[in-house]
Amino acid sequence: AKCGIHHGGLCKAVGDEVCTRYRDKTAVFKAEDLVEIGWALCALQHYHEGVFRLMFKALEKSETIASDSLLQLYELHLALETEHKDAYSNYRPETHLIEALEDHYKDNRKDERRCSEKHRNDVASALKSLVEGSVHVNHRTSLALLVDVVALRKRSSSDGFVHVDLDSNVTQVRSLDQDDPAQASVVTEGFVALRRRILQKSGLRLVTVKESEWRDLDDSKEKRRHLRGLLTNLGDVLQ
Repeated sequence: AKCGIHHGGLCKAVGDEVCTRYRDKTAVFKAEDLVEIGWALCALQHYHEGVFRLMFKALEKSETIASDSLLQLYELHLALETEHKDAYSNYRPETHLIEALEDHYKDNRKDERRCSEKHRNDVASALKSLVEGSVHVNHRTSLALLVDVVALRKRSSSDGFVHVDLDSNVTQVRSLDQDDPAQASVVTEGFVALRRRILQKSGLRLVTVKESEWRDLDDSKEKRRHLRGLLTNLGDVLQ
C-alpha cells in the first residue's frame, strides 16, 4: 500500500481471508487492525465491503480507539464517501459520529508538511505573483485535509481556486528493482496519493510541484514560469 501498487486479486484474497478468520475466530483482529487494513485497501483503490462492514462492527464494540487509528478512519471515511458513495450509504456511521471524527482529525493533524518550509514558502511566493487572491501555506480544506499551498478568492474561504501539493523524497517511494538508484522509477507514496485523490474527486483543483525540479530552477522568473505551466492545466486561474 505504501507503494500504491494495486493488485485487485491480491486485495480481494486478503480481504476474504480477514473476514473468514474473523468469522471463524481463528485470528484476533483489534478494531485498530481492521482500520489499518481498510485504510490500506482504500489507498490501493480496492473496495471490499466485507472488511469495511466488519471494521465498523468491531469499532462499535470497542470502548477505546487509538488516536492514530481515528485519523486513519476519517481518511478512510472520506475515501468511501467520494469513491463509493452509494454502496457506503448502506452502512455509513451517523452524522454526529462523522463530525466527532472530523473534529478529532482537525485537533490532531496540524501540519501535513512533507517538505522543507523554505520550499513551501518559495512556492507560495511564486503563486502570489501569478494569481489574484489570498495565498496561504498549510491550509485546511473544507474536508479537513491539509494542502501545502492554497490561493483563496476570499481570506475566509475554506477551499481555494488553486491548491498546490509539494513532492519531496518523503512523499515518494523509489523502486528497488533497479541496480542503478539514479535510474530507479519513482512513485507517489500510496497514502499521499489517496489524500490527493480525495481532494481532486471532491472537486478541488490541485497541482503538484516536485521539489527536485523546483530546486534546479535558477531564479524567481524561472520558478514563476514553471508554476505557470502547471497552473495552465487547471483552466482559467491565472491573472
